[in-house]
Amino acid sequence: MPDLFTQPPADLPRIALSIRQPWAWAIINAGKDIENRDWSTKFRGPVCIHAAKRMTNGEFDKFVDLSRWIVSKGRWTGDFIPERKALSRGGIVGVCDIVDCVDASESPWFLGRYGFVLRNARPVEFLPAKGALRFFDWQRNIEAGAAMAEPSDDMEILYLRARVAELEDAARIAESAINDAVFCNDLSGLAMAAMTLSIAINGSMIT
Repeated sequence: MPDLFTQPPADLPRIALSIRQPWAWAIINAGKDIENRDWSTKFRGPVCIHAAKRMTNGEFDKFVDLSRWIVSKGRWTGDFIPERKALSRGGIVGVCDIVDCVDASESPWFLGRYGFVLRNARPVEFLPAKGALRFFDWQRNIEAGAAMAEPSDDMEILYLRARVAELEDAARIAESAINDAVFCNDLSGLAMAAMTLSIAINGSMIT
């Protein structure tokens, strides 16, 4: 196996965000400048784009429908819509910068609730790696037989800052949910808020 897969390039960000195909492809190839999430973030900076392993036919068909609408508005920058089998999945496929997080946008790619504003997207050679919810350290999940080199202090600090920002967001959302549940005397709502915070802290995995 090439060294590229046993020792990730030093210029790639350590932090990644897992995105289902074909949305990950669209960020790199079709000018998708918004990544939609139901949670906000304070993180700003470069991230790797991880293409999730799972993709349903429904997700692909929804992408095709939205793409046709964007083409009709003259906002499509890609040359073609890829076939399902042409999409790389289960690894790092590109890099971009997160420059803002908004709850409204004129971008045709914005579907809400929140949108991470993306800039400077570019492809990289495919690197197999397991995904995770929210921001994650993809180099800890990389699928390679050789042991990874120890991360630099700068990389570790960047990862910790992203994790702190993520936990702050989760705590704020949970606090709001708890206050609503207490006001309504809703025990199930309290349990759901506690579960949401627990998932954020523990970083449940996806593949």
